[in-house]
Amino acid sequence: MPDGVALIDAHNTILWGNAKFQEWTGQNEIVGQHFYTLLGNPEILGPDFGPFSTALATGNPSTTTLRCPANRFYRIHAAPVIENSGPPENLIVTIHDVTAEELQQQKLAAIHKAGADLANLSTDELFQMSVEDRIELLKSNILHYTEHL
Repeated sequence: MPDGVALIDAHNTILWGNAKFQEWTGQNEIVGQHFYTLLGNPEILGPDFGPFSTALATGNPSTTTLRCPANRFYRIHAAPVIENSGPPENLIVTIHDVTAEELQQQKLAAIHKAGADLANLSTDELFQMSVEDRIELLKSNILHYTEHL
């Protein structure tokens, strides 16, 4: 299976995880460990900044994106396990690697920002620049905004 899957409790402790999730964490034993700790305490990018608590509180699935160390990105989907009539106590979490998509989006955003900076020049400034100068300025802006990617 290309995605990671984990069963976690209300304290974000892993009760079970598949081989792909285990592979991504780099740990031989993941049961009993904290979900976020295994992923290197990632930054939660949203849209839901508390997907596990949201899913447990509402009884509805929740989705968010995580930025992990080494510039890895995972989209997680947390679905509550509904048993009998009580509130959910566990979650099934699917983890999808979206690193390539996120990095592509960052590159496109950087190119857009570089173009916007060029568009912010006054008409007089643009008129005084040759076509080659404008191209070089755009290249320089693109390099500036993509160097951290």
